[in-house]
Amino acid sequence: LSYHPDGVWLSTGSYDKSICIWHAETGLLRSRIPAFGGAVLCVAFLPFGPFLCAGSVDRSTRVFHILTGEQLFSLSAHSLAVRSMAISADGVIATASDDKEIRLWDCRMPWGDDMG
Repeated sequence: LSYHPDGVWLSTGSYDKSICIWHAETGLLRSRIPAFGGAVLCVAFLPFGPFLCAGSVDRSTRVFHILTGEQLFSLSAHSLAVRSMAISADGVIATASDDKEIRLWDCRMPWGDDMG
């Protein structure tokens, strides 16, 4: 579960392999993004724009445009499920996995560099 910084949107990940975007005030479903090859375990909005990051059992972290549902890019480095994430105020994504590693991704650039 994640709140967009503007307070208008909520996102949820699901075991049905999708992401849902909800209008926070009305509770209405705005869109469902069928995005992954496995359950979506974590979601977090980027601090700028209509962008959402999500992690999955399929070992990937993906960034989406929430209004169009378009996948902007995929970040792959974990060998097991991505369980948790946090995003800094300037757009660096930290992902944690069952592989017992934390990865940092510089998403201030459009392709998302693995920072090691």
